Amino acid sequence: MTKTALVTGGATGLGREIAIQLARREVAVAVADISTDHLQETLEQLNATGGAHVAIPTDLTGEGVPDRVIEQCCAAWGHLDLLVNNAAYGGIEPFFAATAEMWHRTLAINVTALALLTAAAGREMRKRRSGRIVNLTSPAARMALPHYAAYAASKAAVDSITRASAVALGPDACW
Repeated sequence: MTKTALVTGGATGLGREIAIQLARREVAVAVADISTDHLQETLEQLNATGGAHVAIPTDLTGEGVPDRVIEQCCAAWGHLDLLVNNAAYGGIEPFFAATAEMWHRTLAINVTALALLTAAAGREMRKRRSGRIVNLTSPAARMALPHYAAYAASKAAVDSITRASAVALGPDACW
């Protein structure tokens, strides 16, 4: 059975490289990203490795989107083996000039979407008693960064979500 993976924020940068490296290892990869231009470029690079890959143009912060993205992967392949939560946002903003817009956007992508994707993937993986979830975080989670307070706080939340989901999935894990 072919291994499958979903890489969020996989249209550029680190996410694209993760997706390509997985595809080179004969993993069928779905890439979810808001950047449709770069998403198509990434899909072309994945297809050049062979295999069946999927591009999912989406804003992960939309209502119900995390569940639908996981459903798309399972519809394409019948299962999902690996979720790589790579999508992230981090703007530069002095602490005393912080805006609600920056905080909402950062937390929506880095925390809420990640948590809901993790839960949706975990439910699917639990059915098969098999799977892996990788949440990318940052040393910023443990640093005082006055111009990146929203980002640092969001990455601390990712650390917490990772621990909480590991405990939640633990009783079902035989993997």
